[in-house]
Amino acid sequence: MPSEWASPRIPSPRVGDEIVVAGEFLHTDAPNRVVCWFDPGGFDAYRTTPALPVDTAPGATPKQVAELGGAKGEVLRHGIRRLRRRDPGSPGTADPSPPSPLRSPPRGGAGALVTDADDLTECITQLVVHHDGCGRSRECFRVLHDERGLSCHFLVDVDGRVFQTLDVAERAWHATDANDVSVGVELASLGAFREPQDADVTPFDVTDRDNCVEHRDFKRGRVHGQTLVQKIFTDKQYDAVARLYATLLRRFPRLRLAYPIDREAFPGAAADDWKAFTETDGTFPDVDTDKLTDARRRDFAGALGHFHVQRNKFDPGPAFDWKRLVAETRAAMGAASGADASRGGGP
Repeated sequence: MPSEWASPRIPSPRVGDEIVVAGEFLHTDAPNRVVCWFDPGGFDAYRTTPALPVDTAPGATPKQVAELGGAKGEVLRHGIRRLRRRDPGSPGTADPSPPSPLRSPPRGGAGALVTDADDLTECITQLVVHHDGCGRSRECFRVLHDERGLSCHFLVDVDGRVFQTLDVAERAWHATDANDVSVGVELASLGAFREPQDADVTPFDVTDRDNCVEHRDFKRGRVHGQTLVQKIFTDKQYDAVARLYATLLRRFPRLRLAYPIDREAFPGAAADDWKAFTETDGTFPDVDTDKLTDARRRDFAGALGHFHVQRNKFDPGPAFDWKRLVAETRAAMGAASGADASRGGGP
């Protein structure tokens, strides 16, 4: 059954910087056009069949594509969000309101389905940041959609272009247990790798010295206790993600401008409480570089990495600058307030 959010009513005129949340178009003030799934050149995760020709996908054979979706190659790449409930007196994300006809229990009775914009407002508490391991958003979408049967709400290419593949209201399949409460963002990047033995060879081009990138373009860091090296993200990618994050913060009151704090470096930050830090002078805490406990992750509100959700994941990698994300998002929120005023306060 097609999703009610798949075919939004497109406003006219349309500026082109908008993202779509529960059918509503929200301005991001992005300098580059946001390409939605219904736009020419967009990536449509609502498709139930392979979106890109197999002959453009060297890693996928027709048999693999067919197996992904059965005999007809048809399979959904998204689902319906569920509001989380908690037992009385326990921590976690709560749905304190009583059941209603709009919140009928789904199969299994695990929680209420998100069926309207009000439900969605209560639901969203996290932004999960990924690197795509592909280097380009087009290739990322092909791998997610055509090979793996997965999805992510937003793809951010190296030039700062943002591709929205689904309405934010949808439950994209990108971060396992965090899918119900999160919005997913894939940053174009070749990924993070272990340090090569040969210092003259980059980890991305061990077999191809001609394509090596200068060492200054890389950053080392630790994730899950492993030292990794990764090519840095572009300025345009940070700008795009910051504007996107700022837009989501204005729309979702339970989402916070924060990331998981390194509790070993800051033992007093037991609840990821940013009030303990002086932010006016530009000081921000270090990010936790390990997987969060299930309880901490459920209680957390803000931006986090895929590696915070799953121990077998390393994205967005050591090159992602969490402090820069917060600083640029804060600046984008201030700039957007002025832009909203110039538009008469419209969305």
